[in-house]
Amino acid sequence: MININATIGHGSVLGNCCSVMPGANLAGDVQLGNGVLVGSGANVLSGVKIGNGARIGSGAVVTKDVEEFTTVVGIPAKEISLR
Repeated sequence: MININATIGHGSVLGNCCSVMPGANLAGDVQLGNGVLVGSGANVLSGVKIGNGARIGSGAVVTKDVEEFTTVVGIPAKEISLR
């Protein structure tokens, strides 16, 4: 699901059952695994890979890869939990 005002950059790949919330931005060549949630207003920078089941908090700025089933928040995004 790609919500209103979200942007998906060139060459990006989204897995199955992903949710990109309103105002989120994925730069070029971003890879989202299956079941990823990208919160409202979050930004994922170019070339970043987000693992299956990961959650990106609202307003986060993701500058590096995120492991599977990890939740990250903040600027820059930091891991707060592992499911």
